[in-house]
Amino acid sequence: MDIQDTSTYNGTGVTTTFTGTSGTLLTKAAGAGFTTTSATTIFNPDANVTLTSGTFTFNNLTLSPTITAAHTYTFGSGALTVNGDFTINPTSSGSNLLTVNMGADITVGTTKTTTIQRTTSATATLITKPSATTYNLSTGNLTTSTGGTLDATGSTSSITVAGNWTN
Repeated sequence: MDIQDTSTYNGTGVTTTFTGTSGTLLTKAAGAGFTTTSATTIFNPDANVTLTSGTFTFNNLTLSPTITAAHTYTFGSGALTVNGDFTINPTSSGSNLLTVNMGADITVGTTKTTTIQRTTSATATLITKPSATTYNLSTGNLTTSTGGTLDATGSTSSITVAGNWTN
């Protein structure tokens, strides 16, 4: 989806799912609008993709693909705000890894939860320093369940948890 300069996407109260397998799945120009109040945005392609280009505010954001091989999702360089919950939860019949590369700071609501987990045999990793640049994660609560990893290796990222950090 490409939201141009004076256009607005209004996804209030609905679930919007992105399943594309190439390119950047969600692009927003600087003057465009993107409204997802009381909504859930889901990305679930079985592919290596760039998820966003532009600065976004989501309500609930879920990355929940069924993957048949290891894949990498990369957020673009615009900051992300998630006013609801941020969930990374891949499914796979094999031990396939979903790597999620941050491309900018991610801020999740102070009473909301970032969850990194798996279903079945998949694994999931959120990386705060996917290249030479370090990004910050701020969240209300952080849950890393079995098969879920928050990777800040070699990074000077600030990881701020306002509530509980459960591992």
